[in-house]
Amino acid sequence: MKAELKRDGFKNSYHHEIDETVAKELGLNFTTIYNWKQKFGQTTPNKHSHSEQKELMKCYYEIKNRNPKISDANIVKLLKIGSTTLVRWKKLFKRQQLHTNSVDGHSVEENAAANVQEIENSTSENI
Repeated sequence: MKAELKRDGFKNSYHHEIDETVAKELGLNFTTIYNWKQKFGQTTPNKHSHSEQKELMKCYYEIKNRNPKISDANIVKLLKIGSTTLVRWKKLFKRQQLHTNSVDGHSVEENAAANVQEIENSTSENI
């Protein structure tokens, strides 16, 4: 139904307006639709795809490897991403691909070369 509404001229409407229209058509409350979207799926699309995230993290660790003293704030400007985004991706990266050398008391940045290799390996495995 949402696709039909988009085709029928709702393309330029805000997403919540589309959701409100869908809710009205189904006889439901808008908050019900919103809660379902939150519970069962993504309410807003990601700005960067998963492969773009990996590529940007690879660039981050390459930059950090070349110049360990460069601040994350400067790297964020180079990569044109938000600082909060970088922090979130670093946490996600640590959980997904924690390198064995990272548990020896060194930070992830100090193991940047190993992390770049991990990203390349995981990217080639997914292809």
